[in-house]
Amino acid sequence: MLEILLKIFSFTIINCMKNKRILLAYSQLVSSLIIVGGATVVGKLLTNSLPIFLSNGLSLIIASFIYLVLLKINKINLSVITKNDYFILFLIAFFGTFLYRILFFYGLKFTSASEAGIISSTLPAVFGITSFILLKEKVRNSQTKAIILSVIGIFLINSNTGIALTELFTKIFGNFLIFLSVIMGTLFSVLSKFLSKKITPMIISSVSTFFSTLLLFPLFVYDGIYFNFSSLNFNSLMLISYYGVFVSVISFLLWFDGLTVISMSTAGILTSLIPITGIFLSFIILKETLNLYQIIGAVFILISIFIVSEENRSN
Repeated sequence: MLEILLKIFSFTIINCMKNKRILLAYSQLVSSLIIVGGATVVGKLLTNSLPIFLSNGLSLIIASFIYLVLLKINKINLSVITKNDYFILFLIAFFGTFLYRILFFYGLKFTSASEAGIISSTLPAVFGITSFILLKEKVRNSQTKAIILSVIGIFLINSNTGIALTELFTKIFGNFLIFLSVIMGTLFSVLSKFLSKKITPMIISSVSTFFSTLLLFPLFVYDGIYFNFSSLNFNSLMLISYYGVFVSVISFLLWFDGLTVISMSTAGILTSLIPITGIFLSFIILKETLNLYQIIGAVFILISIFIVSEENRSN
């Protein structure tokens, strides 16, 4: 697997040298994925220091304010949104952001950031299943193989590692919540396919963020009533800002701008950076370690990503 990634990297560098715009696009995609990979570590730190609804509410408020400014600067006309589009955007916000964040952050309370990052990387395989169920898209052989490998990978990650039974069940429960959040995350992309063609990625992201902020606001207020804001330190504010600015806005804008030059199938290969970044930062910042079963499970999931991306590229 490492040899394959090195070949892809060297091939990419050679091609990028021929075209500066391609180099910029790759750097945008890589930067976006590294930001997303770091979100698991930041999320773990937030769950350990702040109430979940409070931290997520603050980050969404920050993101909403930034999107309001961007919509104003770019003079984006929201009148193109139909009633049906608004309904779909609300569903995207409810499943793809609201439920996703709740499941993801509560999952992080019971499992490690490194395992959460690995399980989150099953998204390409889960996307294939979700597309088959909701969009009636045919599941290709590569997707079937990827799904099987992802299931094996998740099973290995949750294998008994010599820890106490109660601790094992707690970890499995946390990983289950993370996997449910992955399913919610796929709905963001799947439901967006039901929107009219006039709806741009900027509109999808901004309006769904507005809806998500409204959905989370009552829970945010509830947490805020019982929280001592004097305990909110500089580190906590930086973590919240990372989620509100980098994860919710910058990573999204970098990703879609990069995709104007790089194909989705090629970009899919780079998604392996998400678990790699998550594991690396978990090791450096949180001092987490992986056992042999978890490492093998991660390899299975990385191979599943490569299989799906490679067939897409060949097609």
